[in-house]
Amino acid sequence: RVLCVFHACLSSLCWAKAQSQSSFSQNTTPGATLNLNCQVYRGSRTLVWYKLDTSRRLQLMASANIITNKRKTLYTEERYSVQSSETSSILSVSNVTWEDAGTYYCGVINEYDVSFGPGTEVVVEGKSKPTPSPLQSVVQSPDYIRVQPNESVTLNCSFHISLCTKDHVSVRWKKKSFTSEILSWSNGTNNIVCEDKLKIGETSCVHKLTLTWKEFSSAEDETYFCVVTACGLTLQGTGTRIYLHNITTYSFYPNATALIWSYTVVGLVVFVLLWGIWRTSNKTGSPFSPVKFQGRYLFLHLK
Repeated sequence: RVLCVFHACLSSLCWAKAQSQSSFSQNTTPGATLNLNCQVYRGSRTLVWYKLDTSRRLQLMASANIITNKRKTLYTEERYSVQSSETSSILSVSNVTWEDAGTYYCGVINEYDVSFGPGTEVVVEGKSKPTPSPLQSVVQSPDYIRVQPNESVTLNCSFHISLCTKDHVSVRWKKKSFTSEILSWSNGTNNIVCEDKLKIGETSCVHKLTLTWKEFSSAEDETYFCVVTACGLTLQGTGTRIYLHNITTYSFYPNATALIWSYTVVGLVVFVLLWGIWRTSNKTGSPFSPVKFQGRYLFLHLK
């Protein structure tokens, strides 16, 4: 029985426990190098570093096996490294960014559990962390386009959103011409196509607007603006200019057409009448030639 108690005590002593971390809080600045120290009892085999970020997510940052001298960091970036011995472990982070803020815990993996130190809170000093804008940019293409009669055109509106889902995005269009103010013109938003970018939280989206010839105002060049609203932020695009070709047609009202034809006929009648008078005067040789007009004779003196 004594041997059993002694064996249990010996086993408990062999379990390494994280002794302490260098400080409970450590301040740093963006671009600096951060070194976190941890002292442990002898007999430890595997040391680990965990980070509890500002979103309360626990992440394994690095691990090191003292016996095999095998080290592993969570990220493949060179700015993360770990150095460990039988009594200490140092986690180094170079070129600190805002994402490095959080609480770091040094731990020792035992046979049945993991023993952690009290943790070190890392505070990144400087200006407050910039909040990502939900809407990054709005770009339209093409810049201008020439349209022929009976043609249809497609306008593209590209934009980037950050930390904002497609459900909170809306798109509308504005049309501006030379003879009118900017008019709001709504369009359906079901044609928004989005895909996630490599950077976490960012999404690239495209909205296409197809216009037919009948939708253009006659005889006017127009500019169409894409207006995007994402999570409460609204940005307007650069605009696409529409040049309309071969749209000028000359048409007259019916009354005006009849009046023109009337003047033409009257002119021809007068010409024929004068031409007849001239020929008659040449045949008779008289300077005065009677012409019957509406039942009366008119004497025209022709030279």
